[in-house]
Amino acid sequence: MSCVAAEDHERIVRRVNFWHVKFHLIWAVLLSVSLLLPYHLKLERDLLRGAIHTFQMQYSSIKTRHRMLEMLRTRPLTIGQAMDIADAVIQQNQVPAGIVFAIMQQESEFTPEAVSKKGAKGLMQVMPIIWKSYALSHFKNVTDPVQNVHVGTQYLADLFNQFGDWKAVFRSYYAGPENYNNKNYDWYANAVLKKVGAFRQETEN
Repeated sequence: MSCVAAEDHERIVRRVNFWHVKFHLIWAVLLSVSLLLPYHLKLERDLLRGAIHTFQMQYSSIKTRHRMLEMLRTRPLTIGQAMDIADAVIQQNQVPAGIVFAIMQQESEFTPEAVSKKGAKGLMQVMPIIWKSYALSHFKNVTDPVQNVHVGTQYLADLFNQFGDWKAVFRSYYAGPENYNNKNYDWYANAVLKKVGAFRQETEN
């Protein structure tokens, strides 16, 4: 019968304990990886999807801006004015671009400095009372394309929120909210709607 010396026994026990601890550490690491891997992969997928979505949005914005500039170059505008108008329309997301352009053509034929006999001014022929109500504190020039588009589109958006129908909105824009249902102004609403279709077709082709 052989005996193991006390020192050898302790050395064997320490080695067994070492491998026992090492085995549990490896098991814990593998378990953690198996639990965290799906989360990590999901995080990577989400980040990738976010990056793709951002790229698509930027590409869409650039493509839309290019189409708008192509359309605006045939109007009586400087390059700077065309770029300002395109950017102002893109930056707002309350009113479809085709409607904004249709109002511009109907109201001013894309003339930023236009002034009507009633005192309406700018691309969207904003009336003084509307300018006073909607212009931001740093807005000083109603004929500035960016400022005029901001006020005009905000007013259109509020009219749509109130009436929920673009034909009623156009009647109101031309003749005041009290005439939203006045069929006498259908000629104006129909003219704008016709231009909306034309602009939509022009920017999509």
